[in-house]
Amino acid sequence: MRAGLNDLSDSSSFNFVEEMPVGRVVLGRITKVEDKGDDKRFQFSTRKSLVVYGVGVVDRNQLQEGSQVETIVMAIAEDKVFA
Repeated sequence: MRAGLNDLSDSSSFNFVEEMPVGRVVLGRITKVEDKGDDKRFQFSTRKSLVVYGVGVVDRNQLQEGSQVETIVMAIAEDKVFA
């Protein structure tokens, strides 16, 4: 799984070195699934606002290009939507 820096915490003062040492078990939420043929790549977030409140339940095995799911838009930046 992969998490971008902005998906690690809701806090702007998040200390990556102290909070995310190698081997720490964290609770996260899958935010994106990329189908790469025989395998899938997952992006996730450990942001409390997403983990606790979530964005709905999506069956990741059913996701395909063109799939329609119900989402809540949380942010819009540079013509991209975070939902």
